Amino acid sequence: MRNHICPKLIFALVLVFIGMLFAHAVSTSWFQIKIQNFQYITKDGMKINGTMYIPKDATTTTPAPAVITCSGGNNEYIMHEAVNTELARNGYVVVTFNPYKHGTSDIAATDTMGADSILTYTAALSFVDSSRIGMEGHTLGGSYLCQAAAVHPELVRSLICGDFIDLNGSGELMTGDKDFHCTWIFAKYGEYTINPSKDLESPMLQAIFSLEGPVENGITYKNQQNSYTKTAYLASTTNFGYHFSFEVIDRIMDTFGRTMGTPAARPLPQIWPAAMLGKAISLFGLFYLLFAVLSALLHTSQINSYFPESDAASEKGSFFSVSLLWLSPLLGAAAYIPLYVLGKKILEPTMLFPQSDSNGLAIWAAFISCLCLLFIRLLDRRVQPAVALSVLLNERFEGILKAFLQAACAFACCYACNLTVKWLFGTNINLFCTNFSIFNPRKALAACSYFPVFMIYFFCTGMFQIKYLYFKAGHLNPLFNCVFFNTAGFAALLLLNFSSFPLTGNAMFHWGRFAFAPILYMLPVLPVFGIVTHWCYVRTGKIYLSTFVNTFLFTWLFIATNAMYLV
Repeated sequence: MRNHICPKLIFALVLVFIGMLFAHAVSTSWFQIKIQNFQYITKDGMKINGTMYIPKDATTTTPAPAVITCSGGNNEYIMHEAVNTELARNGYVVVTFNPYKHGTSDIAATDTMGADSILTYTAALSFVDSSRIGMEGHTLGGSYLCQAAAVHPELVRSLICGDFIDLNGSGELMTGDKDFHCTWIFAKYGEYTINPSKDLESPMLQAIFSLEGPVENGITYKNQQNSYTKTAYLASTTNFGYHFSFEVIDRIMDTFGRTMGTPAARPLPQIWPAAMLGKAISLFGLFYLLFAVLSALLHTSQINSYFPESDAASEKGSFFSVSLLWLSPLLGAAAYIPLYVLGKKILEPTMLFPQSDSNGLAIWAAFISCLCLLFIRLLDRRVQPAVALSVLLNERFEGILKAFLQAACAFACCYACNLTVKWLFGTNINLFCTNFSIFNPRKALAACSYFPVFMIYFFCTGMFQIKYLYFKAGHLNPLFNCVFFNTAGFAALLLLNFSSFPLTGNAMFHWGRFAFAPILYMLPVLPVFGIVTHWCYVRTGKIYLSTFVNTFLFTWLFIATNAMYLV
């Protein structure tokens, strides 16, 4: 066994390191850019964490222009990695940060969420040309930067706001002539977009541009009182908060080059997808490593003794059935963005469906549920009576144990690889949008608990319903039971998340759409999943854990890490 496992482990580790080193080399423009984390105490006395990208030509004798970037609400600064890389490659010093209440920054409530302090901090850096500072932010991040520009307009040369007009009242601050260049970029297929042209026709945007009609796409308007400009773009892309669009990055580079002067002779071709390819290789290597480690552990005599030999609830079957089980997570992940956008177009906000975000999620949840129901129809029918629940529970114990081992191994491997690279190159690598460079127990616990928390959550609610509740045909009991028990589980996870407040003053987990947000996604998904799980048990006598749990977990994984959409 040892001889069989060792080559797999070595191959997996080689893939992980090669992918990470290649991604790091691309992100640093072949080691020409220094990437370093920083921690700053703001004027409010609060801690803010961030990262700086420093080109080699930016020195105290030759200061370079700087760009401050800020991601949208509930996202960490790593979401700006692609645009940060391209800006730094073209000679800009890039300062990206987590506002208050985001990532590992302190929790506070101010108008700028610490962005004004980051602005003064950037202007004071000796290798930054303080007369050429730009800012770029998406949704809430752009709102915070607008507030900061209102506090220190003398420090800002150019401001780019993405996918919002009047978030938190920032639109009012931008009306009238400003002593800096202002640019808005709207995503045609963005997260909050229902009618793309509506943004350019917004009365607030017209007031900002001092116009009586719609703002024209891509037209530069000069202020009446000075030479500064205002421009709005409608980009043919999805939510550019994740910057996987060449067009959006081109707009950003062109805007800063026009308004602040590009340090490079001309914008360099974009290479950030190559870094994403390196991370995809690392991701594949990491999964291969996990399966190799799990295979070794589960074949040891100590662990294997816990598992019965019964095949009652295992997922062994025909090649066709196994293929369906493994395809389901990928289909769910690949369908997320298009179905999310489609759902928001189909279910426009009404009294019955009041929130655009939830409407998109509901369509996606319905698709995954129908997909699972289709898989049940295609899976092998049971030929024997349903398996006794006690036997089923024993079999599922192996799945739960695997989930814990997966989570622990994933965190340990990521953190060990990152520490090794930091030791070799003096910098950090954020592997597929996880930031292990700033270590604290809260983030460690969150990273280790994702898989087992949700695995056990699905498992326990499904098993409880099957064991203690009788689903009568033609009755609404399944729906009621699913809603009731999943709501109770949701409340328990909420209590778990906030249980650390009395001791630390912080939530236990980073709470965001693409971090611990699967809890929020459970609301439209879980009731249907419970019914599907029960139907599967009645029909086949099995609980196909990888179909009904991993479809959700892996979809979250691909969204959170942006592996599917190269962010």
